[in-house]
Amino acid sequence: MRRRTYTREEIEQKFDSLPEGVRKYIHSFEMDVAVQKIAQKNNLHIDQMGLLEAEIVDVVLGKTEPENFVPYMMETLEIDQEQANNIAQAVNVELFEKIRAYMRGEITPPTQVVQPQPVQMYVPPPLTSVVHPAPQTILPTQPTPAHTAPMATALVT
Repeated sequence: MRRRTYTREEIEQKFDSLPEGVRKYIHSFEMDVAVQKIAQKNNLHIDQMGLLEAEIVDVVLGKTEPENFVPYMMETLEIDQEQANNIAQAVNVELFEKIRAYMRGEITPPTQVVQPQPVQMYVPPPLTSVVHPAPQTILPTQPTPAHTAPMATALVT
């Protein structure tokens, strides 16, 4: 299923056009916990949980039409239709109903907002060239005679 690509500016504009309560809810600890509970209840892996949250935000921003939510989840999370329907139902009850209430101004925005933190890349220390000398083994040497005679073998009968 092909999706429309949005520029960063378009996404920011869509986000800024949302009511303040919805913007705060998207970045709230409350929403993180709700998504985590839905993911755990539906046996999603941690990476799938992050993708689920992105799909939810896409619907809220209007990047994804609600009727495409289930098919996009099936594709993105690599799950079957039954599981996607179960997740969609939980998301509707736990998140979308609350978001609609924020949009109507029926409830106040959350106060505990999670601020995105900049991600710092781990840079390993530079490799230093350490040269270890090869171990030196000194073998004892025995003088060899200039001429060695073959050993005599006797046959005893």
